[in-house]
Amino acid sequence: MKGMVCSVLILLSVLPVWGAELLPEHPPRTDSVDSLPASEPVLFPPQLPPENVLPAEPAAGVGVVGNAPFRERPYRMWPIYYHRKFAPDHERTIYGPLWLTEQDQNTEFNYPLWPFTGITRTAETIEKLDLVWPFIKYEQKDGHTSYDLLWPTTGFTHDVAPDREASSLFLAWPLVGYLHETKRSPADDAVIEEQTGYFPFYYNSEKGKESFRYVFPSFLAGSNPDKGTRFHTFLPFYFTSAQPAGSASYVLPTYLRIENPVRQLYSLLPFFHSDKTTAAGSKLFIFPSYFQFVSENDATVTGLLPFYLAMNNNSGTSYRYIFPTWLEQHKDRHDSTWFLPFYTSIEDSTSGSMIHNQTILWPFYYHRTDEGEGSTTTSLLLNLFYRKTSTSASEHYTSILWPFISFGESPQYKLLRIWPYAYEEQAEDNFRSHYFLWPLIGFGSGDRESTASVLPLYYHRTAPDRSFTLLLPFYLQKRTLESRFSILFPFWYQKVAGKDYENLFLNTLWSRKGERNSFAFFPLYYRSTAPEGSQTQILNTWWERSTERSSFAFFPVYFRYDTQTESGNLLLNTWWSGGERLERFVFFPLAWYHSPSPDDLDFIFFPLFGYDHKGNESSTFSFLWRLYYQHHDQNGSMAAFLWWLYRFEERPGFNRLMCWPFVDYERNTGATDEVFTSVLLHLLTYERNGERIRLKLFGLTLYES
Repeated sequence: MKGMVCSVLILLSVLPVWGAELLPEHPPRTDSVDSLPASEPVLFPPQLPPENVLPAEPAAGVGVVGNAPFRERPYRMWPIYYHRKFAPDHERTIYGPLWLTEQDQNTEFNYPLWPFTGITRTAETIEKLDLVWPFIKYEQKDGHTSYDLLWPTTGFTHDVAPDREASSLFLAWPLVGYLHETKRSPADDAVIEEQTGYFPFYYNSEKGKESFRYVFPSFLAGSNPDKGTRFHTFLPFYFTSAQPAGSASYVLPTYLRIENPVRQLYSLLPFFHSDKTTAAGSKLFIFPSYFQFVSENDATVTGLLPFYLAMNNNSGTSYRYIFPTWLEQHKDRHDSTWFLPFYTSIEDSTSGSMIHNQTILWPFYYHRTDEGEGSTTTSLLLNLFYRKTSTSASEHYTSILWPFISFGESPQYKLLRIWPYAYEEQAEDNFRSHYFLWPLIGFGSGDRESTASVLPLYYHRTAPDRSFTLLLPFYLQKRTLESRFSILFPFWYQKVAGKDYENLFLNTLWSRKGERNSFAFFPLYYRSTAPEGSQTQILNTWWERSTERSSFAFFPVYFRYDTQTESGNLLLNTWWSGGERLERFVFFPLAWYHSPSPDDLDFIFFPLFGYDHKGNESSTFSFLWRLYYQHHDQNGSMAAFLWWLYRFEERPGFNRLMCWPFVDYERNTGATDEVFTSVLLHLLTYERNGERIRLKLFGLTLYES
């Protein structure tokens, strides 16, 4: 209500003062609200249709009576009273601030509580009545009558026109109510369209020969004889439709029928389903497990699970399964038949030659032929009888009760085995071997090598350029023309390669590698000598001498080394080294000193302070490990306190002062003079770039120029 009163007060405040008179520059228009002068607002409820607005008033103080202009000044006693007469038959009165009355010829506009409650009359007839605009209102004009009890959901309307008559009554639009509408032909006054509805229970629509009907809760029906279509349904129990191109039906629970030129579907799941389409083939299912699928390229899948399954396509590929284990497969250059465990047959020519595989009660019988290689393989109970022949390779092999009886021959190999004796011959190097208790005890010889074995303890092999002997677990020897390797576990080890050698007897080692000779008696003594120097160790004492370096160590207490330019010493946890001057000193883990040159110094006494100086380039000082930090170099300087929380930085063209988290100030005087200042972690920021200034609060711009 306060908002409404304020709106009216503002509206009345723009009215002319007492006795003011305004003359328009152009003749007034009486066909539009826009023609009113700015000082005289038009008062009517918002969103009213234009036909409900009073005719526009003429310009301020100007009326027309015959040929003489009518002039009258407005009277105002703000905010109690306002009166204005625009013409002898047009005047407006406001009893402040909410009662508005206006009369123009035969139209009277009276709103005691504008814009919510009021009456509009024309020729002493009530044209509009607003009780609580826009929710509760009554209208009657030009054949239209309406009453809204709660707009837009509850109300009554009635419209009468030469070609249309409509009535409606709704309690909750559009869910609960009544509707009736008829349309007539202007030529013969015949009804061409009619709608009747008792929502939510009944609705009927007829337009020419086309009709639609709904009956609560779910019956729907419709037809259009001109198009030859009709449908009716009682969901979810029944549905049927028909049109010139086909028809469809559904009956609860699973009967479905669809017939049209491109598809025929009949289904009564789970007992029967048939679907045929011109583009995707057909599908057929009969309870409990028979099915048939036919694709658009005539590929077919047929099954009666778990007893039968078959598939074929136009490329010549087919599969067939018959319960319990019959399986057929036919495709390009491959045919196979399986009837496990009794019979299998495979014919395969994908590799270029025909290969036949056949089994009967496998592993009782197996037969394989390869026409390309000219080979044949036959086995009976695997090791009971096995035979393989190959005419292309001129070889044959036969085994009876393998490994007891075996014999075979090829151009490269001969075999005869009647257990416990076996004989093998290799034609490549004329190698012959004999076995007793095959393969445990055997010996053999040829043109290039000989062997002897008593498995798994002994094995020996000799050739002109190498030999190998193994006697587990004590002895191993391997020899070539260039080297020799021997082990007699656990006493002896020897490795010889040319003039180099290594020998180990128990805990004594002596060796030579190049010009270096070594001797060790573990763990007491070690010595190694070479032209460039020597190394010696006795217990925990070590010393070394070379042409450029000497060192001495007494583990773990002392270590020292000397070169021509420097020396280094370690005594427990203290290290110092250097040449003519002390260059490095470490007292681990507290102190560190490093000075590679007189102008370069790095010193740390952890955690008290640290100092780093590199000639004229830079210097750094820290106290209590970043409690205070200071750095200078050729580019500027920086000082920090309390682990970088407070710091000052200065470089050519750049200054920064930070007191985290309170203040952060930066200034860059490079190409442009830039200033950035923030307070309390960017709560308030100030930026200046040349002549541009920006002020932000919480990231929101307060001022910018």
